[in-house]
Amino acid sequence: MIDIEQLFKRYYRQLYVYAFQILQDEEKSKDMIADTFEYLCNHREQTDEQTINSLLYLTLRSRCLDQLRHDKVHQGYAEYYKKVTSLDAESHYEEYEERHRLVNDALGKLPERTRGMVEAFFVQRKKYKEIGQLFNITDQGVRKHIRKAVQMVREEISKKI
Repeated sequence: MIDIEQLFKRYYRQLYVYAFQILQDEEKSKDMIADTFEYLCNHREQTDEQTINSLLYLTLRSRCLDQLRHDKVHQGYAEYYKKVTSLDAESHYEEYEERHRLVNDALGKLPERTRGMVEAFFVQRKKYKEIGQLFNITDQGVRKHIRKAVQMVREEISKKI
């Protein structure tokens, strides 16, 4: 019967160096050695003591290569996600910039008085009554100007989209 503890003490350093040469990562190398000895524990009945050295190295090599493949796939997904999210952020910013430009162009086509009322209402957050006092018209007049301005801006933007 194979003494796993004795084999672990005997081969650990050599196996660690071998795994580290493949993976270039201390923790992953230790994990792969643990997986190799776990495999050996689970299959000790079928293991020939004369080929134990070869079995350890081949099993460790196989585990390390599997880990490298796994890391490569994981890295590919990470790069893909990064690319998709950065493109998404860029497209949202570009969309925002385009909409902002369209709104500004449409506002620029409004009469100066109406544009002043729209700015007072939407930018300065003034009430209809306050705007009416500034422009010497009724609250209803301000409401009509703003409603008409919003309609004109929508129509102008819809022509360009």
